[in-house]
Amino acid sequence: MRIGVLTLLFVLLYTQVVAQSDKEATQTDSILIINGDRLIPFMDSLKQAIYTDTIKFNRSNLVHTTNNTRNKEPYSSLYIVNGQYQYKLDIIESYQVAEFVNAVLNSSKVKSITVIEKAKVDKNYFPHIQQNAIFITFYHQAKFNPKIAGLKRSRKNGGDNFNQRKKGEPMVLQ
Repeated sequence: MRIGVLTLLFVLLYTQVVAQSDKEATQTDSILIINGDRLIPFMDSLKQAIYTDTIKFNRSNLVHTTNNTRNKEPYSSLYIVNGQYQYKLDIIESYQVAEFVNAVLNSSKVKSITVIEKAKVDKNYFPHIQQNAIFITFYHQAKFNPKIAGLKRSRKNGGDNFNQRKKGEPMVLQ
C-alpha cells in the first residue's frame, strides 16, 4: 500500500510538471518526461526497442526465488503503469510482451511517459529494478485491464508480474 501511494504521488508530481509544457519533452538530471507531439514517436521507438529486446529472452536464464523471478542477464526496464502496476518484460514470453505493448503503449490511452535512469530510482521502493524505470500515465478515461503480461494482483489497486515460476521449475530459497 505504501509503495503504491508513494508511486502515485511521484507520478502525479511529474504529471504536473508535464502539464506545464505540453508540447515538448522535458529533460532534467537523469529524468526524461515525454508528452504532447513527442509522445507518439517516442512510443514507436520504445515499441521497437521492446520487440528487439524480446529476441534475447531465454527461459533458462530465469532464476526463481520465493519472492520473484529475475533474469540472470537483465535487459528490460521496469514499467510502472498508472503508479499501480509494475511489469518486467525480460521474465515473460514473447506473446506476453506483445500483449503488454498492445495494451499499454497505445497512443489513445497514454498521457505521458517518464523515464528515470536506474541510478536515480529509489531502491527502497523499487528493489526489482535492473535498468531504467519507465512510468506510463494514462488519460483518466482510458480503459485498461491490468491482467496482462503475467500480472498478479497483490492488493486491491495494484500488482506486478514478478513471479513467473511455472510448475516444476526449480526455486532458489532466499
